[in-house]
Amino acid sequence: MSVDEQCSQTERQARQLYKLCDPENRGFLTREDLARLSDVLPFTEEQLDAVFESLDQDGDEHLTYGEFLDGLGPYLGNKPLTPDSGEEENSRRDSHDDSEWEDSFRQSYQQLGEAGLLNDVESIRNVWKKLRNKSPTLLGDFEKLINALTKELTHSKTEYEGLEAALKKRISEHEEEVRHLYEEMETQIKQERERLLLQEKLKEKEIRESLEGRIKEKDKLLNELLRQHEETQKKLEQLEISYNEAAQKKEDLDNERIILERRLEETELNLKDCQEYIEVLSKKARDERRSRARAAMELSEGIALERETLVRQLNELRETNRRLRDERDEGLLRRSSFNQRSNSTGESLYAAMQLVSQGQTTVDGYGRMTAVCPNLVDRPDRFAANVHHGRRGSTMDTYFSQIPTGALCSTGEGSIIEEEEAGDEFTDDVSDSVFSSRRKRSHLGNSARNLTDRSPRPSPDGAIDQATIMEDAFSGSGPERVFKVISIGNSGVGKTSILQMFVTGTFSQSATTIGVDVQVKPMKVDGTSVVLQLWDTAGQERYRSITTQYFRKADGVVLVYDLTSEMSFLQLRGWMQNVADGVDPGTPVMLLANKADLLNENVPANVTFQAGERFAKEYEALYFQVSAKTGENIDRAFEALVRCLKQQEDKRFNDLLTFKMPVLSKKKACCMN
Repeated sequence: MSVDEQCSQTERQARQLYKLCDPENRGFLTREDLARLSDVLPFTEEQLDAVFESLDQDGDEHLTYGEFLDGLGPYLGNKPLTPDSGEEENSRRDSHDDSEWEDSFRQSYQQLGEAGLLNDVESIRNVWKKLRNKSPTLLGDFEKLINALTKELTHSKTEYEGLEAALKKRISEHEEEVRHLYEEMETQIKQERERLLLQEKLKEKEIRESLEGRIKEKDKLLNELLRQHEETQKKLEQLEISYNEAAQKKEDLDNERIILERRLEETELNLKDCQEYIEVLSKKARDERRSRARAAMELSEGIALERETLVRQLNELRETNRRLRDERDEGLLRRSSFNQRSNSTGESLYAAMQLVSQGQTTVDGYGRMTAVCPNLVDRPDRFAANVHHGRRGSTMDTYFSQIPTGALCSTGEGSIIEEEEAGDEFTDDVSDSVFSSRRKRSHLGNSARNLTDRSPRPSPDGAIDQATIMEDAFSGSGPERVFKVISIGNSGVGKTSILQMFVTGTFSQSATTIGVDVQVKPMKVDGTSVVLQLWDTAGQERYRSITTQYFRKADGVVLVYDLTSEMSFLQLRGWMQNVADGVDPGTPVMLLANKADLLNENVPANVTFQAGERFAKEYEALYFQVSAKTGENIDRAFEALVRCLKQQEDKRFNDLLTFKMPVLSKKKACCMN
């Protein structure tokens, strides 16, 4: 190291010490300021005080930076701070006996013991020499300092060696642990490899077995297809044989058709004669109809039923005109015997009621159906039971619907109202064949009141309540309208439960309907007294042919499905086709979605409201969601149906008043004897 570098290093060290003593930057140091070095340097306050006196050459108790640097520089660097000062110091040192202090230093240095710990012996020698020359009192402290440093270095060296040994041991243990982990990992990898190989073998075995099973199934399927192919070939051969037979039958039918065409030509000639005769009858029937239409203008609103009766009588007349002559004598005999029975006592009236309950009617000599009305005084309980239960095979439809074509019963004496003759102007062939019977609403109302005025025996299941309902509904006058409504739909959708709730207000899980049941419900809608004949039909497929027979002359149709059963909804189109084939065009239809109460029980609806509404709009039908269990919307639905029925009947009545003849379809002529 050069002299300049030593000087700069010494100056930096002196500047750092001076800043520690003078943190306020006053430019001078006092004894108290120098005493602060006791925390940094291994000197006591007395030793620092001696150093201050040695540095304060002028004795003003203040040390400037120059004095501090000149006095402390030799202690820090063992070199002169400047070339001039170094030369003076060397000259001053050369004046001493080098051999004397050298021997003294060697002796002191050997006393320290661990001489190998201090590498910079030259620096220590210079410091020791300066202290011995200038401050002999500090030499002992310096030796103590060197001794303490030597002990500290020895202790540090021992600790270092211990730490080094521990580190080597730790490294060895770590390497051993890593080796152990590596071996364990190798073992696990080997085990995992063996396990994966075993799994792959098992999976391969399963796949092989699965493929073998699928191959066996394919073989079975192939054999089955081959067998079906053979059966199809046999069926094809049979169909070819059947085709040949059908071709032969077709040839036979063609020959038969030629024969029938010849017979048809002969029948058409006879038909022309019949048509001429029918035209005469039609003209006289139109005259009769017009006269009755003029008379109907003076009657009440019930004339609509009379007009319907006339239309039905004309249709029956057209169909039975060839049989009138042959049946005249037989009808006169039955009529005379019937009049004799009508003059009998209450027992004969009871027999007549039984005749009505069994669906029997009398036929007069002119092909008319004359209904026998029972005496409601003697057996009102039997009538109420029929009304309430809708017994299968009962003639409530005859009582309310066919009475206008025959006769109505009186209320007081149980006699039969005679038919009013209106055909005096007809010829011998026709005049005796056209009769009319006028509906009198008072008769039916009196019948209902007579049913309640008497003291009937209690009927089973509370059936007499129905008669009480009829009396309350028609107090003062008879029903103004009578409508026949038929209920259809799949089995189990709740048709019977809906009618039971509507008629009696009670819910019962009744058994499946067999055949047809009928119930009667009197009600008032918009101030009009109405009687509904509710025909409950069976929904099973085996009763379908029986059910469709009751579509004839139905005023309205109620179509029911289960909103939780999609199958009952999908089969509605088949029911609508039966309705279109069986009822008159324009007959009101009402669609009811039953079991709406299940929606509140979180039962999913398999048929949405929108789907039912679209179906109803497609067929121009009324639509309601109802519940036979809670009665929800049932009364409102039937009130809407009654209003629609009234509008339809009023329209027909207006058509009659304006002399609109119905368009009759041409029918095939009957075979003539």
